[in-house]
Amino acid sequence: MKIAAFVVCAAMAVPGLVLAAPGYVRLKDQARAERPISLSVWYPAQAEATEDVGGNAVFEGTPAAAGAELPAGPLPLVILSHGGLRSADDSGAWLAAGLAETGAVVVEVSAPRIETGAEAAAEIAARPGDIRRAVDVTLDHADWAERIDTDRIAVVGFALGGTAALAVAGAEVDAAAIAGACAPGGMGSPDCDWLAGQGASLEGFALAEARDERFGAAVAIAPEYAGALGGADAPARVVTLDDGMTLFDAFPVCTGRAPEILGEGAVICGASEEARRAAHERIFDAVSGFLAETWD
Repeated sequence: MKIAAFVVCAAMAVPGLVLAAPGYVRLKDQARAERPISLSVWYPAQAEATEDVGGNAVFEGTPAAAGAELPAGPLPLVILSHGGLRSADDSGAWLAAGLAETGAVVVEVSAPRIETGAEAAAEIAARPGDIRRAVDVTLDHADWAERIDTDRIAVVGFALGGTAALAVAGAEVDAAAIAGACAPGGMGSPDCDWLAGQGASLEGFALAEARDERFGAAVAIAPEYAGALGGADAPARVVTLDDGMTLFDAFPVCTGRAPEILGEGAVICGASEEARRAAHERIFDAVSGFLAETWD
């Protein structure tokens, strides 16, 4: 699979400019009423952008050609799993769109938003199932069943999504280490303070068998609980955010209003818009390069 040149650009209102964008549709998992997942499907289109996906007062959206003509197949499939316990839908739109421009169908999974710390351990354990379910829904859907190359299915995840990605790729998971992550001497977690504030913990965490043989490759971007993860069965790569990058650099680019809105929390916007876009390009290059190597 050839990797097309990728340039991260803001959706700017420039008179006379027609911005080409990948296609975008949303699917709903209607079969699991107890835990419905939302699926955002990005695909090669290069049609005129009609909306910005995932944008809000704090984060810029990603240009998309909503409902654009579907591509011919078969195409590789990438399942994209978001990070954190409380991430907004389409938080990985910038990466999903970029990978779609390389010629893949990319399905970003958005889990039900949890409201309390008591739900946290169950949420962590449920993420691998969400990823597997996303493949089921996509392959069973009339629009996509014949457009997917089932020999080229990969999973990419941010943070907690990266942990789940490695799990479905066959990595051994030390459940006891995760259960004690927030205890004294534990490996820690970005959510420990939030859990403590909720009067909750990860004690009792357990994970059912997560391996899914359909996944032939996995990429984990700064996976949480890395110390509890062993090697994967499928080809896998862990992308570390070093050389000045932080986990916040997996977030979208901030709007000009974000610093005022966030106050001290504006640290999530990084040093500058230019630095965030440069970080996105580096992450994209690492992910797309690995997938290209695996699928060649």
